[in-house]
Amino acid sequence: MIAHNEQDYWPTEQANSFTPLQMAIHNRKVHTFSRAAYALLHADDLGGEERYAVARQLTILIETRVIPEVQLLDKSLALEAGGSVVKVVIQCLMLADVPEVTRWATTKVCQWLHHPDPQWKSNMEKRMKLLMGSSTWPQIPKIFYAISQHIPDPDRKTVISILLPLLNDVRMRLSWTF
Repeated sequence: MIAHNEQDYWPTEQANSFTPLQMAIHNRKVHTFSRAAYALLHADDLGGEERYAVARQLTILIETRVIPEVQLLDKSLALEAGGSVVKVVIQCLMLADVPEVTRWATTKVCQWLHHPDPQWKSNMEKRMKLLMGSSTWPQIPKIFYAISQHIPDPDRKTVISILLPLLNDVRMRLSWTF
């Protein structure tokens, strides 16, 4: 369904800018897509081939539709919408059974770390902090493992240096619950 309807329901944007109303609409569209994509990637009932097909199609949509739309939004909306995209890309990074998508997510994270527009790097940092802060303990080692396995060394050091202080905060939060 995703592969066959994208052109009809989500054509590529030809505009160079949006009106405030259009920005609000596109911001909401990106958020809705990101929530649905995250839920699909998180679904336990997808088999190997289904997970691969869904993940591959989602990466194409993120690359061709979502990121270009985020870049057309004003700074405050782009920060918000970009954060939800980062969450999906980090989830893609954790898909060990879909190596092509994992490589794509690794490339995206590295691109954002070195992007000329600092909003992508700050978006990634903020979203990783939110993700770590809201994750359960079993999920946190999975995030660290995915980063340590897939992100190349210089960028891994940057990402880990962002996440290590959060790990202490999570540890403190969890120690109070026992």
